Amino acid sequence: MFKTKIYAGIAIIVILGMLAMFHIYRNLGNVAGYLATLDSVSVPFSIAALEMEKNVGEYANGVLRYIRDPQPALRKEAVHDIEDFGEQYAIYMRLSTNHRERALGKKVNAQFKELLAAGNALMDKRDHLDKVFGQTTAALEHIDALLDGPMLAAAPDVQPARNTVLAQLENVEAETAEVGFWLTLFKNRPTSLARKRLLQKVAEQHDAVKQYLDLPHGAKARELGARMHELHVQVAANVGQVLSGETQIDARALKVDALASHIDGIFDNQIQVMLMEDLAAPQENANVAIEHVQDTLLYIIPVYFLVAVIVGVLLIVAIIRPLRRLATGTEAIGAGNLDHRIPEQGNDEFGKLARQFNLMAERLRQSTVSRGLLETSEKQLQHTVAELREEIVERQQAERERERLRTRLQRNETLAAMGQLVAGVAHEVRNPLFGISSTLDAMDASAEVGPVDPRYREVLRREASRLNKLMAELLEYGRAPPESHAAEPLGRTLAEAIRNCQATSRAAGVGVVNEASDDALVEMNHDRLLQVHVNLIENALQHAPQGSQVILATRAFADEAGQRWIEYSVTDAGPGFAAEDLPRVFDPFFTRRRKGTGLGLAIVRRIVDEHHGSIEPSNHPQGGAVMTVRLPVAQPGSAG
Repeated sequence: MFKTKIYAGIAIIVILGMLAMFHIYRNLGNVAGYLATLDSVSVPFSIAALEMEKNVGEYANGVLRYIRDPQPALRKEAVHDIEDFGEQYAIYMRLSTNHRERALGKKVNAQFKELLAAGNALMDKRDHLDKVFGQTTAALEHIDALLDGPMLAAAPDVQPARNTVLAQLENVEAETAEVGFWLTLFKNRPTSLARKRLLQKVAEQHDAVKQYLDLPHGAKARELGARMHELHVQVAANVGQVLSGETQIDARALKVDALASHIDGIFDNQIQVMLMEDLAAPQENANVAIEHVQDTLLYIIPVYFLVAVIVGVLLIVAIIRPLRRLATGTEAIGAGNLDHRIPEQGNDEFGKLARQFNLMAERLRQSTVSRGLLETSEKQLQHTVAELREEIVERQQAERERERLRTRLQRNETLAAMGQLVAGVAHEVRNPLFGISSTLDAMDASAEVGPVDPRYREVLRREASRLNKLMAELLEYGRAPPESHAAEPLGRTLAEAIRNCQATSRAAGVGVVNEASDDALVEMNHDRLLQVHVNLIENALQHAPQGSQVILATRAFADEAGQRWIEYSVTDAGPGFAAEDLPRVFDPFFTRRRKGTGLGLAIVRRIVDEHHGSIEPSNHPQGGAVMTVRLPVAQPGSAG
């Protein structure tokens, strides 16, 4: 069976690939083991050593920074570095595997303790000198306060003794200021020049104080002079401490730097060398395993590729030959050669397929007429189907047109009958209304007012006027459509309607915007269609809020039957139509407006129907009502 051949070829390729992958996997496992050993043993140990070295450097650097800029944060960092060193030292000693590693660790720890002692002593010395500097500054300020206050007040009042005392006081004050200046300068920049000038200024202050004390003074002045002398002695002693302390700090700073460099040398020259030696053996083993894997791949890959190619070629040959015979037979049958047969070889899937193909060809030859007859029959059938489709489409269009005309005829007949009835009623009602109006006119013209209240006459006249307006609209609604029509541009009548509504627009405070983009000729009765435009615009102005706009827009299009139309919409920003009112908008006598007759939109619809158009009410998505009028475009060459 051919399926067995395919399975066997795939099995050979898969088994060979699995053996190769297993061999590679086993060797890569050895590599991974060596690398894991290397990582688990050396990496944490190396990290601990590097962290210890970093902590030593950071501590020494922090101490040297502190003696130049004694900030509390630097002392906190130093404490943190000490704690980190202790933690990493514990890790280092725990991971040590031989006597040499432990001995080096203990040596580094002893050196670090010596560095700690020197560093802490150096920072303590800096703190002490800063304290002495503060005491010295306070003593100088105290001397200055004595000079400017009590000692000045204790000066004698008689001349020339007073001038002599004041001059000595100014001399002492000037030398005191000089001592303070050079003391501050030495603290910030302890140069040899600053040291020399500071000692010189202390000596000059001593001479100035002695000169003042040698003058004749009263009891109070002598007491203040003795206090000033005590403060000067304190300043001199403190300056000596500051100068000697700075010398000691420089020496101790050199010792701290030397200790840190020594510890860093232990790490660089001994511990790091030891770590590199520990890494050599696992690295060598991993390199040997990797080389073995590479050598194996040099043989496995070509062999695997060669076997896969041989098996693939055999399978392809075994598949392509039967497929070519089957393709040749299919092409022959497709070309009309129903006598073509495929050789039946073997008992596999392709042999069965060849037998089934030959059987199919035989049955097809027995049951199939000539190819030419089939093609002729097919063309006739396609032509008949196309004619039937065209006939069906024409009948459907005719049925739709017949139904539309029937509906329009019924509606026109109903409207005509209603119009005649309404016109008759309106005509009969107008006669008594005329009599009532005439009577009211006569009553108003009469000199004798009579007992009738003028308010009643006003009510009668207003209601008579309202009924007269209603009768006029009823007559308009029932009036027969005019016969005269002419092809005119729709845009011209819209512009005329806008001009006619300008007074109403100004009174309502609502603008009318003409956004007409398309125009076309329409068979129309000018006055009747103008009445539609004006009615729709005025309705929109009545419902639009003050400050808004009523917008007119046009659009031309063609329907499925090829009829061309032009439509225009009147949009306002008012409350819009209620959903339940939309089906009844054009019903006679239906209105939601006070004092409205409900005939305006009914008349509009009748006039639009007279022009073979349609009108549709709707609401704008952003609010407001929309009335859309659709009218057929006049055919070229149509007569009025």
